[in-house]
Amino acid sequence: MHLIGWLSLRTELILSALRTPSFRDQLADRERIARDAHTASITATFDALGVTPPADPAFLALIVHTLEADRAHGRPLLPN
Repeated sequence: MHLIGWLSLRTELILSALRTPSFRDQLADRERIARDAHTASITATFDALGVTPPADPAFLALIVHTLEADRAHGRPLLPN
């Protein structure tokens, strides 16, 4: 499945979750897992470098996660 197909599927899953409370909870759990993975990766990277993060790693993870999702939506429209 190409990028637009995956994007369409993800968008439909999000719309379905907005309409279905039980599914919304499941999707929210999945989003938390992804953000937790970003947090762990960011924390490990700064620890390995011996550098203090410029902000709370959980906040940085939220930024990365949001940019990642936004880029997925923008790429088919603005490929460059």
